[in-house]
Amino acid sequence: MKTKLLILGICLFIEINSQAQSSTNRKMKTARKNLSEAKSDLKKAKSDSIAEYKEFRKESMNKIVDNEKKIAEMKKKQKVENKENQAKYDERINLIERKNISLQRRVDEYKADGNTNWAVFKKEFNEEMLYLQKTFSRVYDKL
Repeated sequence: MKTKLLILGICLFIEINSQAQSSTNRKMKTARKNLSEAKSDLKKAKSDSIAEYKEFRKESMNKIVDNEKKIAEMKKKQKVENKENQAKYDERINLIERKNISLQRRVDEYKADGNTNWAVFKKEFNEEMLYLQKTFSRVYDKL
Protein backbone atom coordinates (compact mmCIF):
# COMPACT_ATOMS: atom_id res chain seq x y z
CA MET A 1 0.00 0.00 0.00
CA LYS A 2 2.81 2.39 0.84
CA THR A 3 4.49 1.53 -2.43
CA LYS A 4 1.31 2.25 -4.39
CA LEU A 5 0.91 5.63 -2.66
CA LEU A 6 4.57 6.44 -3.29
CA ILE A 7 4.26 5.54 -6.99
CA LEU A 8 1.01 7.50 -7.26
CA GLY A 9 2.65 10.52 -5.59
CA ILE A 10 5.65 10.34 -7.93
CA CYS A 11 3.35 10.07 -10.98
CA LEU A 12 1.29 13.01 -9.74
CA PHE A 13 4.44 15.07 -9.15
CA ILE A 14 5.76 14.29 -12.66
CA GLU A 15 2.40 15.19 -14.26
CA ILE A 16 2.14 18.51 -12.40
CA ASN A 17 5.76 19.32 -13.21
CA SER A 18 5.30 18.56 -16.93
CA GLN A 19 2.13 20.66 -17.12
CA ALA A 20 3.91 23.58 -15.46
CA GLN A 21 6.82 23.21 -17.86
CA SER A 22 4.44 23.03 -20.83
CA SER A 23 2.69 26.21 -19.67
CA THR A 24 6.04 27.95 -19.25
CA ASN A 25 7.10 26.87 -22.74
CA ARG A 26 3.88 28.28 -24.23
CA LYS A 27 4.39 31.55 -22.42
CA MET A 28 8.01 31.73 -23.62
CA LYS A 29 6.91 31.09 -27.22
CA THR A 30 4.30 33.82 -26.98
CA ALA A 31 6.80 36.22 -25.43
CA ARG A 32 9.34 35.55 -28.21
CA LYS A 33 6.67 36.10 -30.85
CA ASN A 34 5.59 39.38 -29.21
CA LEU A 35 9.20 40.53 -28.96
CA SER A 36 9.78 39.76 -32.61
CA GLU A 37 6.66 41.69 -33.62
CA ALA A 38 7.67 44.63 -31.43
CA LYS A 39 11.13 44.76 -33.01
CA SER A 40 9.56 44.67 -36.46
CA ASP A 41 7.13 47.45 -35.56
CA LEU A 42 9.96 49.57 -34.13
CA LYS A 43 12.05 49.10 -37.27
CA LYS A 44 9.08 50.11 -39.44
CA ALA A 45 8.34 53.14 -37.25
CA LYS A 46 11.95 54.33 -37.47
CA SER A 47 11.90 53.90 -41.23
CA ASP A 48 8.61 55.81 -41.50
CA SER A 49 9.93 58.55 -39.22
CA ILE A 50 13.08 58.98 -41.29
CA ALA A 51 11.05 59.16 -44.49
CA GLU A 52 8.70 61.71 -42.90
CA TYR A 53 11.67 63.80 -41.72
CA LYS A 54 13.27 63.74 -45.18
CA GLU A 55 10.01 64.89 -46.79
CA PHE A 56 9.56 67.60 -44.14
CA ARG A 57 13.14 68.77 -44.66
CA LYS A 58 12.67 68.92 -48.43
CA GLU A 59 9.45 70.94 -48.12
CA SER A 60 10.99 73.26 -45.51
CA MET A 61 14.07 73.93 -47.59
CA ASN A 62 11.86 74.75 -50.58
CA LYS A 63 9.95 77.29 -48.46
CA ILE A 64 13.21 78.77 -47.19
CA VAL A 65 14.56 79.14 -50.75
CA ASP A 66 11.27 80.79 -51.78
CA ASN A 67 11.64 83.15 -48.82
CA GLU A 68 15.17 84.05 -49.92
CA LYS A 69 13.84 84.93 -53.38
CA LYS A 70 11.09 87.09 -51.86
CA ILE A 71 13.62 88.86 -49.64
CA ALA A 72 15.84 89.61 -52.63
CA GLU A 73 12.80 90.90 -54.55
CA MET A 74 11.75 93.08 -51.63
CA LYS A 75 15.23 94.58 -51.38
CA LYS A 76 15.09 95.49 -55.07
CA LYS A 77 11.62 97.06 -54.82
CA GLN A 78 12.29 99.41 -51.94
CA LYS A 79 10.10 102.43 -52.67
CA VAL A 80 9.69 104.31 -49.44
CA GLU A 81 8.99 108.05 -49.34
CA ASN A 82 11.28 109.23 -46.56
CA LYS A 83 14.43 108.11 -44.78
CA GLU A 84 12.65 107.25 -41.52
CA ASN A 85 10.24 104.91 -43.27
CA GLN A 86 13.12 103.51 -45.33
CA ALA A 87 15.01 102.63 -42.15
CA LYS A 88 11.95 100.86 -40.69
CA TYR A 89 11.41 98.98 -43.93
CA ASP A 90 15.08 97.92 -44.09
CA GLU A 91 14.90 96.80 -40.46
CA ARG A 92 11.83 94.65 -41.16
CA ILE A 93 13.44 93.05 -44.19
CA ASN A 94 16.61 92.32 -42.19
CA LEU A 95 14.51 90.81 -39.40
CA ILE A 96 12.74 88.56 -41.91
CA GLU A 97 16.06 87.57 -43.43
CA ARG A 98 17.58 86.69 -40.03
CA LYS A 99 14.49 84.64 -39.11
CA ASN A 100 14.68 82.77 -42.42
CA ILE A 101 18.37 82.01 -41.80
CA SER A 102 17.51 80.86 -38.28
CA LEU A 103 14.87 78.47 -39.62
CA GLN A 104 17.32 77.10 -42.17
CA ARG A 105 19.90 76.53 -39.42
CA ARG A 106 17.31 74.71 -37.27
CA VAL A 107 16.46 72.35 -40.12
CA ASP A 108 20.14 71.77 -40.89
CA GLU A 109 21.06 71.11 -37.26
CA TYR A 110 18.12 68.86 -36.39
CA LYS A 111 19.19 65.27 -35.86
CA ALA A 112 16.55 62.57 -36.14
CA ASP A 113 18.24 60.40 -33.54
CA GLY A 114 15.35 59.45 -31.31
CA ASN A 115 16.57 61.63 -28.44
CA THR A 116 14.74 64.69 -29.69
CA ASN A 117 11.02 64.99 -29.86
CA TRP A 118 10.15 65.09 -33.57
CA ALA A 119 6.52 66.15 -33.07
CA VAL A 120 7.50 69.14 -30.91
CA PHE A 121 10.24 70.21 -33.34
CA LYS A 122 7.88 69.97 -36.32
CA LYS A 123 5.08 71.89 -34.56
CA GLU A 124 7.38 74.70 -33.40
CA PHE A 125 9.09 74.94 -36.78
CA ASN A 126 5.77 75.12 -38.65
CA GLU A 127 4.49 77.81 -36.27
CA GLU A 128 7.62 79.89 -36.83
CA MET A 129 7.38 79.41 -40.61
CA LEU A 130 3.73 80.49 -40.55
CA TYR A 131 4.63 83.59 -38.53
CA LEU A 132 7.38 84.41 -41.04
CA GLN A 133 4.91 84.01 -43.93
CA LYS A 134 2.47 86.40 -42.24
CA THR A 135 5.27 88.89 -41.66
CA PHE A 136 6.17 88.66 -45.34
CA SER A 137 2.58 89.44 -46.27
CA ARG A 138 2.39 92.47 -43.97
CA VAL A 139 5.65 93.96 -45.24
CA TYR A 140 4.99 93.03 -48.86
CA ASP A 141 1.55 94.68 -48.76
CA LYS A 142 3.21 97.96 -47.74
CA LEU A 143 5.34 98.04 -50.92
